[in-house]
Amino acid sequence: MTDEIAVTGAPVAELLFGIQILEDLGVPGGVLGYRAPAGEDWKIPASLHELRVFVARHIGLVPLAALVMMLVLLLCFRNLLAALLPLPGVLATLLLVFGLMGWLGVPIYLTTAVMPVLLTVISVTNDIYLFSRYFNLLREKPGVNHVTLIEETFDKLARPVACTSLAAVAGFLSFGFSPLVPVRMFGLFTGVGALLGLFLSFTVVPALLVLIHPNRLRPGNRRGDWTAADWLAGKFAGAGQLVVRRRWWVVGGALAVMALTPFGLRQLVVQDSWTNGFDPESEFRRVTQQVNDHFFGMHLLFISAEVPKTIQGEIAATSFNGPDIALPATLVDDAALILGSPIKLSAGEPGGTNHAVWQSHIEIVNRSHDTVYARLARTGEATNFPDALAKAGRARLEIPVHSHFEPELIRALGDFGAFIRQHRQDAVGGVLGPADYLATTRFMIRPDDPNARLLPDGAAEIGGLWDYYAVALGPARLHQLVDSNYWESLTTVFLNDANFVGTARLMADIRKYEREQLAPKGIKLVFAGDVAVSQSLIHGIVSTQLRSLVWSLLGIVAVTAALGGSWRWGFYCLLPSLLAVVVKFAVMGWADIPLGVATSMFAAMTLGIGVNCAIHLIEGFSQARAAGISPPDALSQSLRLTGPPALINTLAVSLGFGVLMLSQVPANARLGFLLVLGLVNCFVASLLLLPVLIHWWPLKDFGNAKTGLPTDTLP
Repeated sequence: MTDEIAVTGAPVAELLFGIQILEDLGVPGGVLGYRAPAGEDWKIPASLHELRVFVARHIGLVPLAALVMMLVLLLCFRNLLAALLPLPGVLATLLLVFGLMGWLGVPIYLTTAVMPVLLTVISVTNDIYLFSRYFNLLREKPGVNHVTLIEETFDKLARPVACTSLAAVAGFLSFGFSPLVPVRMFGLFTGVGALLGLFLSFTVVPALLVLIHPNRLRPGNRRGDWTAADWLAGKFAGAGQLVVRRRWWVVGGALAVMALTPFGLRQLVVQDSWTNGFDPESEFRRVTQQVNDHFFGMHLLFISAEVPKTIQGEIAATSFNGPDIALPATLVDDAALILGSPIKLSAGEPGGTNHAVWQSHIEIVNRSHDTVYARLARTGEATNFPDALAKAGRARLEIPVHSHFEPELIRALGDFGAFIRQHRQDAVGGVLGPADYLATTRFMIRPDDPNARLLPDGAAEIGGLWDYYAVALGPARLHQLVDSNYWESLTTVFLNDANFVGTARLMADIRKYEREQLAPKGIKLVFAGDVAVSQSLIHGIVSTQLRSLVWSLLGIVAVTAALGGSWRWGFYCLLPSLLAVVVKFAVMGWADIPLGVATSMFAAMTLGIGVNCAIHLIEGFSQARAAGISPPDALSQSLRLTGPPALINTLAVSLGFGVLMLSQVPANARLGFLLVLGLVNCFVASLLLLPVLIHWWPLKDFGNAKTGLPTDTLP
């Protein structure tokens, strides 16, 4: 039989999160101090978990995302050099952003761990549209100087490319309003990275295209490649007219989908658990589950019961005689409650020449009829207090009462612990509070007494039990349970599955119990510990992420409307992505995918990135209308020019974000899945809804403002 030592808990989880995040970023295991067991370094993965570990330790998500996107570009453009051209901008963006974070002392948080993949994907998005338009011009105008074609490309695409980048920046900067530092840093630095990517697309990319001879960018000079590109462009050109002809089907389908979304939204819940941040097949999850199954549980919710009480009053000078003091019995019900308490006596007016203070603690106390006699410890300090007291004739006193010596209070906390134990449905494994520790201490003192585990009826005996506990385990262990004034005690709730919904329900029931049972007795509860922090953090992140969604909406509309010169331009750009996000929330409800720390981030990110197809399509339509082309032909031309790059962009970006699904951190993997699904929905919604919107509600201002031409509608 072999012994096994397993380590688990919140500190281990934090360490593993840090290692997994750095591994996902592509940091070599040697740098992290990790070495795979002999024979397992290049072992063929046998499960998804092993595949994720293999990718993290041997490739990294950032290199893999770049590789996947380069492969997409290679397959679409049929040219290796075209696939490699975005790499300088990607590398420069990553180096500048993370270098800036290093200079400013900003650490890598869980939220910022996905930034490299996001910036890699965003940096390539602009280049796809620029390359596609430039290659189209090379094909259509073979005899024209390539520098002229580059100028034409950027002349036509400067505004939509800037608009898509600034929309993404608006989406990311919306996280900057979060009060949570990790979320705020994610939004700010990802927004900065998107701006850097835009700058590099307008500087490095045209410089590289000018330096490269156009023949080196042609897809092998094969006519079939041009024919395939023409065929795809033609299909998109005809798709717009098909959508317009079948507009009632499109509208009917869209209305039917939107009518169903409330049913999914009603099932959407906020739920998260930090243990679910690890793969179910991981060693950490296995050990954690083992501890939860065989012990009370490893998730700790601390509840502080605060009952501060202080005696305040006055005594006559005759009641004080050296270290002895006589107190009215009406000040305290049980003299044992102030045994060992500090005492402060002050005579004379504060700030006056005759003001004096005596501070000590009560060593001995006893009660006789209507008087409590106490002996104070000699402080050994010279004092003018007796003289000041004689002149003043009276002294003010303050004595903290050891409220946790009161039998009624300890029994109330014992009943409170029993109430919590009843919440097995909320993953409560066990409860340990002051009543449990005192009952056990009493049993250890008198093991032969059948009533030894019953709490005593007197404050003196309860005070003695606290003393015995301190003698047996030491003062440090005592102060893990109760403070030095015996005002505040700690109840530990062991949970065997800390999740947001169950813990929130438990904490709500505890608050209700506090209002009804404990508050009338002067007991106030305060939550503390990792579980309480997680509850506040998850709620804070999800709520701020949803507020960020509103800011993202406003920012994107403002950016697109300003650059498009029309509020309707901004509305058209945003609408398909907004509907796609709403549908995604409904799908999450139907599929039981909860809103958590990571999953709540996808909405604002999807809006910021998913509007690019709509922006390019509407910009292409407006440019065609400005050139005097009729609305039907303008729509066809716009789809012919923007459809293929939008498809390539959606494939590349979706596969780039899809790499996140191979993250060792399940939260990041779920975020990747939701981003992919959201971007595909945005692409489809843009192609289906925008032609109908343009047909029914034409963008008249483009024709009138730019050309003075009449803005006739589609027949």
